[in-house]
Amino acid sequence: MTLFFIRRYNDIDHIVPIIYKACLSGNLNTRVLCLDHKIDFKSDFRIKFLINEFNLYVEYAGKYFWPKKFLDRSKFFFKYGIFYNNAISNKITFISHDNKILIKIIKEKLIANEISTLIFDWQKHQKIFLSSAILAAVNDLGLKTIAVPHGINLMENLDLIEDKNLNSKSPNWGGFMNIFETIVVPHLKSRELFIKDGVDPDKIQVIGSTRFCSEWRKVYSKILPISNLEIKNKGNEGKLKVLFMDHNTHFRIDGDLVNQAMVSISKCDDFNLIIKPSTGSKFNSDHGVSSSLLKKVAKLDYKTHSNELIDWCDVVIATTTSMVIEALLQNKIFLYPKYFHKNKMIWESQGACYQVNNTKELLNALVSIKENKISNKYNANNVSGFINNVVYGGLAKRDVLKDYVDLIR
Repeated sequence: MTLFFIRRYNDIDHIVPIIYKACLSGNLNTRVLCLDHKIDFKSDFRIKFLINEFNLYVEYAGKYFWPKKFLDRSKFFFKYGIFYNNAISNKITFISHDNKILIKIIKEKLIANEISTLIFDWQKHQKIFLSSAILAAVNDLGLKTIAVPHGINLMENLDLIEDKNLNSKSPNWGGFMNIFETIVVPHLKSRELFIKDGVDPDKIQVIGSTRFCSEWRKVYSKILPISNLEIKNKGNEGKLKVLFMDHNTHFRIDGDLVNQAMVSISKCDDFNLIIKPSTGSKFNSDHGVSSSLLKKVAKLDYKTHSNELIDWCDVVIATTTSMVIEALLQNKIFLYPKYFHKNKMIWESQGACYQVNNTKELLNALVSIKENKISNKYNANNVSGFINNVVYGGLAKRDVLKDYVDLIR
């Protein structure tokens, strides 16, 4: 039996396609466990799709591992057990990660259910209470572990994040990824950065992106619920529909520059601006944006699906989000304000973007697009090369989902 672990909504987007293909290939002996009881993952449309299509077992990891006899006796105090209530927390001080009793309980469950393979997302397991205990048990039993992407890193530089003191640093992938037997990355640049950051090169496999491969995009388009009917026509008459896909400043983004640019765009009557915060912050109205001032500038749309917004717009403006891939696949004009942040992106090097270097250039580009003077400043070959590299790992005919399933078997 195979266990898939989901930790955040980002993970669902990139792991569900693997589960789908595994079940479609006949591996129905699969279970999906959520490490965070605070997210209502069973209500997610992608999880519902798996349940309806394959009658798949999905549950919270804490409830799955915690003994039923103990669980029934202690629901009130533990709220589905220590695992369940603290799945993504390190706040329990009276139980350590190497607690022999916890590891014993997990080992017994793994053995009883004949678990052979466990699939996790890239994660700092040392900071995740349940993951640490599971991995300790798994290593004792010698079971197969695979870490798969929860997103696509499209930066070319290793110092891609900032700490609280605004010092640039690497993610330190080597500090937490080497515990896994196999580590999957979507493209060759990602492999290069992982190795530079201390990940064992013998553990890394380049397979591609599950989220943006052609097979899953066809499925996704059929199961994606329409979440916002109003955006189709409301306030769009004669205006250029502009979508800005933001992220938080953790990725070296200058929130002040972003806010100034969005203010300038919002003041122009010819533009209809919507700001989409990062996907992982969909239920937190204070996160996922580079500046808290943006909520005073334009509509911050946490609810409408990114695909739906991209379909609605004429132009996508973005700095670091992987949803740029979807925009390019939909043949949308992609404006890249290089000056918003300090990182260097793969699409920048491959010429798969319309780059602007200041707010004046950004506004001029939008005006030119509105007046049909220009469409974009990059060609189809550059876009195809970029998609081939980051979605298919450099192999144009790669069957991404099949390669993932073959790795799991």
